[in-house]
Formats: sequence, C-alpha cells, structure tokens
Amino acid sequence: MVILPKDPLEQGYRLLSGSEDASIRIWDLDSGDCQSVLEQDAGISCLLVSPRLGFEDKLVFFGDQVNFFYFNDSMTDSSQKFYYAFN
Repeated sequence: MVILPKDPLEQGYRLLSGSEDASIRIWDLDSGDCQSVLEQDAGISCLLVSPRLGFEDKLVFFGDQVNFFYFNDSMTDSSQKFYYAFN
C-alpha cells in the first residue's frame, strides 16, 4: 500500500493498494470510497509511486506474481511491461 496526498487543491489523502485479485485500487481515505480500479493480468506483489509533483501525474510501478514489472502512467492511463525477473 502507498499513501499519497490528494491534488494540492484538495485536502486529504489517497491510498493505492495492490491485490492478489490482479487489481490496483485507488482509495479516498476521507470517504473510504474506491475511486478507481486498474485491472492487471496477475496478482500484484509490489507497488511503488514516483515522486513526481501532483497526484494526477504520478507513475505507479508494480510487480506481479508471475515476475513481470510494469509502470502505469496516470496521465495516459496506460500500463507498460518493462522487465521480466528470472527465478
């Protein structure tokens, strides 16, 4: 899980969670509501968010349970596979 401040014009925080159900979810911590779901091909095993400014322009890096690493650019809402980790 990763906790991030909302957009600078808003108050509060958002939480990103990765799950074995092959999804990354974005939660509003003030309301408890799930705001977005990024569906993936396999369960999520790790999650990291870049330090770029503003919530809406974050890069989300994540790994799945079949040893692939990806990034999702929130500006384009697209995921790209960029590495395969061998066992």
